[in-house]
Amino acid sequence: MNDTIMTIRGWVGGAPRHYPKDPKVTGSRMATTFRVGVTPRYYSRAEGEYQDGITTWFSVRSYGNLAYNAASSLGKGTPVIVRGKLSTRQWSDKDGVVHNELVIVADSIGVEISAGMANYVRVMRIANPDETDQWRTSPDGQGLATQAERSGNDAEDGTSVGVGEADADVARGFGEAGADGVEAGAEADAPGGFGEERADGVEIEADLEREVSEAVA
Repeated sequence: MNDTIMTIRGWVGGAPRHYPKDPKVTGSRMATTFRVGVTPRYYSRAEGEYQDGITTWFSVRSYGNLAYNAASSLGKGTPVIVRGKLSTRQWSDKDGVVHNELVIVADSIGVEISAGMANYVRVMRIANPDETDQWRTSPDGQGLATQAERSGNDAEDGTSVGVGEADADVARGFGEAGADGVEAGAEADAPGGFGEERADGVEIEADLEREVSEAVA
């Protein structure tokens, strides 16, 4: 089987969507999806400065432990590196127009630390298949911070979780543009994003849920 494996570096375009494991479906796994915008930088001789190219959007899917950690670690504007299998998904809107979407089924996801700093926390899964999404601390006493705990830390020190000082000056190109760089064009380019509405307003979460149900651990 021939697969296209690729690595991208970009910015998370919105809050990840997490889908817990369905205990009623044999072999189902938890899943998390999010969108990543990749904007190349190039030097314009005419302008005498670096400029942004056209942003390409990818829908990233992750499963199992990677999905749980992605949902717990990432947020809108987080700079990431994603590696996985690339595929193209097609869907039609209410007018019959066919749209294409780039999808990466990730096997590795990391925070891009050239744009900030990250704190590593090791977690271990409880060895009980009946306890979905249960986690405990690792032998070194470290545990997985909750969303509320992270939000509280953000408010206290004014930094973004796992990214360091993520402000308006570091958003489109790493260390160069503004936090609106990820969101710019997101609404226009995002139709067909999982968990988001297409241009015709139809929710497409059912498509992902069906794939999650068919996935084998």
